[in-house]
Amino acid sequence: MAASGIMDHNVAGSFASRVSGAHLGVAAENIAAGTKTWTETLRVWQSSPGHNANLLQAQADQCTSPPTSPSWMVTQVTTL
Repeated sequence: MAASGIMDHNVAGSFASRVSGAHLGVAAENIAAGTKTWTETLRVWQSSPGHNANLLQAQADQCTSPPTSPSWMVTQVTTL
């Protein structure tokens, strides 16, 4: 996404295809652009049912959040 300058779940193939070789039990991704701070981004995601469901993945045992301001991304996974 960063290399292309496009914030889209399917910019380099579908999310499912991008994580398919990683042998994950559960995987979720939240992306955002246009927010100025991590706090603002988190609040936007929490107010969206789908994004909030991703944040609350009880099975997730790993979470990555690279510092990519002015765009933001969180990927959560459960490893098998």
